[in-house]
Amino acid sequence: MGSSIVFTGPVEDTNGVYSFTAAIIAHTDGSVEAVPTPFDIDGWVFMVLTNPGATAPQAAYGLTLKDGEGIDIMGGTLAGRSATASEQAFPQLGTDAPGERYVPGTLTLGMADNNVNGALVGVTVFFKRKS
Repeated sequence: MGSSIVFTGPVEDTNGVYSFTAAIIAHTDGSVEAVPTPFDIDGWVFMVLTNPGATAPQAAYGLTLKDGEGIDIMGGTLAGRSATASEQAFPQLGTDAPGERYVPGTLTLGMADNNVNGALVGVTVFFKRKS
């Protein structure tokens, strides 16, 4: 079985906040091929939630969200994820400087440091669109 990342959304809530979800399924060797979003963000990402699935990934697995320049907009805050607990993370604009990160185009979601066959991870990204 190959890896897959399936994106849903984006959807807007009543407060003008957008979100999209990604369902990650790891390959039989635990690897996951990075996949770009099929839509532009054109806004500011401010939070990401991660939720390990029924087939939990390896402890301390990591995710990246890279912009069109190949920069991880989360600044490494999606590394070392829990294999059992849902967690939240915020973009890092510098050392200990969380903040919103503008993304004009797509994001590429990737996963590393996992060796669990068919590991499942849910990811939700929250952002505000440019007016």
